[in-house]
This record gives sequence, structure tokens and C-alpha cells, in this order.
Amino acid sequence: MLATLLLCCAMLSAAAIPNTPGRETTPPVRLLLFAQATPRSITISSSAPVTVAINTQEKTERKRLPRTEITATESGGMLRVGTMHATMNATAVVVEGERIIVQSEGRKREVAGSITITPAITLQGKQLQVVATITQGRYLSTALASESTSGEPFQYLVALSVLQRNYLQAHRNRHQPDADLCDNTHCQRADNIHPSKTVQRAVAAAAKIRLTEKTTDGTAYPCYYSANCGGSTLTPKQVWGSNEAGYSAVACNFCKREQWNRWQRATPATPEVEQVVRQAPPTPFISDDFKIAIGRMVGFNVVLSNTVEKIERREGKFWFSGRGFGHRVGLCCAGGMTLAKRGRLAAEILRTYFPDASVSFAAGN
Repeated sequence: MLATLLLCCAMLSAAAIPNTPGRETTPPVRLLLFAQATPRSITISSSAPVTVAINTQEKTERKRLPRTEITATESGGMLRVGTMHATMNATAVVVEGERIIVQSEGRKREVAGSITITPAITLQGKQLQVVATITQGRYLSTALASESTSGEPFQYLVALSVLQRNYLQAHRNRHQPDADLCDNTHCQRADNIHPSKTVQRAVAAAAKIRLTEKTTDGTAYPCYYSANCGGSTLTPKQVWGSNEAGYSAVACNFCKREQWNRWQRATPATPEVEQVVRQAPPTPFISDDFKIAIGRMVGFNVVLSNTVEKIERREGKFWFSGRGFGHRVGLCCAGGMTLAKRGRLAAEILRTYFPDASVSFAAGN
């Protein structure tokens, strides 16, 4: 029933928006919202016209409204839906519009497209699943705004946007069957609801650049980036044991004066932390599993990367020393920003960190 409802919504949307020259023709992006949280209550509001479809076990009610405010709460495997006029049980709610505000427990998203809410059972228990369907252009603008800060060099932003588009290309359906990507760092952050004009210009410029690698199986799309590589990047093979085309281990002298090139952090030496430390490889080591295990236990602001050079125990604490921030694969964001400040173009930045991949341009650029 839900699949039928979503198909009908997609068909109606397509019928309402004809294919006109210049209109985006790439597939829309299904984005899982509030992925880091476990939402059990959602509020949807819009001061602009929206179309609302409420699917119950008996029927689907679809209405065009000048404005709306809807609450949806998980209730015994169903949705308890409250509108401006009634309250009912439902299996799904779909809202379509150009300016939909979605809020959950202090978190806020703004969507131009559609929102689908369904009940879900996860490892964290019963909750709501919220999926936004938006254009690729809106997704890329939101992702770039979320993964960058104001004032960063324009050519760096263009290079980053190329990688984010490649990530979408390479990892679509990562959250299948219901979504392509999530809005958390598990995929790419996509929670900034007000992308700047500079960000939108960077996304438009990035659309003219291609970063690819030809393989025997087709075309690969190098896409990874991290905050600081600590002086040298790593390959997917070194970190995750996966042979992905287009990556090289690159020496980087452009991030050594930036934050997180080298770091030291401490956390109380609890029995739980001690157990994880005992299972760690001899230092120095590279281990995403260790970083994640410590992060889930005490927070991800203690072991900042997968590269740990020293572990010491003193004064009732474990002290971790390492280099880099994140997984260190692909683009070093700190180094990329340094290159952009020195006048390098986006294509040159990409060639620096992906020397085995091919950088090309759309016709006429």
C-alpha cells in the first residue's frame, strides 16, 4: 500500500512539472532525515500550499491545502496523526510542497519536495522513519552547506562538491529499500537548511567537472574526503580492506599547520575503555574499528582518526595521541583549503589528491 501511495505521489508530481529546457532531469534523492536521532514524534508545518496524503488501513485521503500543521507520533506500530481538523491512526503520511518545515526534538529541516513518514522498528526500538524526496541539486547544495563553513575558499568548495556528487553516484541506495542516503556523517551531513548563494554557485561550477576512473567493470567515482590527513592520505584498501579505483596514498604538506594534524586526547580509564584498549593492535596502528568502538563508548571527540600513534595510561586516564581527523582517505580538506588559498583551481586540487583518476570538463568548459 505504501509503495502504491508513493508511486501515485511521484506520478502526480511528474505530471504537474513538465520537462522543460534547463529543468533538472537527474533522479531525485531519497534522504533519510534525523538519522542520528530516534524520532518518535514529528511536526510538519507549511505556510505555503501543500498536498497531504494520509494512508490508513482502509483508504488513502489526499487533499490540497493552503497551509498545514501535522503531528505524527509512533503508537503501537502505527502513526497517530493529528491535523488541523482531526486525529486518526495511519500507516503513512506523505506531504508535498515547496517549503515544508519538519521538526523533531529540537532538530529542524526544510524540504522542497515531499516528506514520507512511516512507523519503523530499529535496534533502538519503535520510532518514526522520515524520508525526504528532493532534487539532486537541492541535495548537493544542502550537503555542501552542511560539510563546510562560511568563508572557505570558493575553489575548495567546488572540489568538495564534485566529491559529494560522486559520493551520491557511488552510494545511492545505501539505505535501501526506503532511502538513498541519510543526513548524518554515516553518509554525508545534509542538515543545513539555508545554503548560501556562494554554496549554490560552487555546486553549479562543480557540475561542469568530472572526476572518474575507468575500470574493467565500468566507471568508478572517487568520492571520499576527511578533515585532515595528518600529512599523508590513505587508500580504501588500507582503511577498509576494499579495492576501490581512483585512490592513491598521497603525501600532503599542506595541512601540517592546520588543526588536527597532530592531536592528543584523554578519557577516564573505565573498565569498558580498558577492555577496548587491550584488544587494540600494537601502536602505531590504523584501525577504523578502534576509533568507532571508542567513539560509541565515550564520544567521537576523543580518538579523532583511525591513526593512533601512542596510548598511555596515567592519572586514572587513557591518553591517545594520533594524527589526522577522520578516515584520511581521498581529499584532505585542510590541505585542499590551503591550496585554494594559494590560487589553485578546483581541478588542480582534485588532481593533487587523486593523481590516478581522470579530471575532465563538460563540453565548452
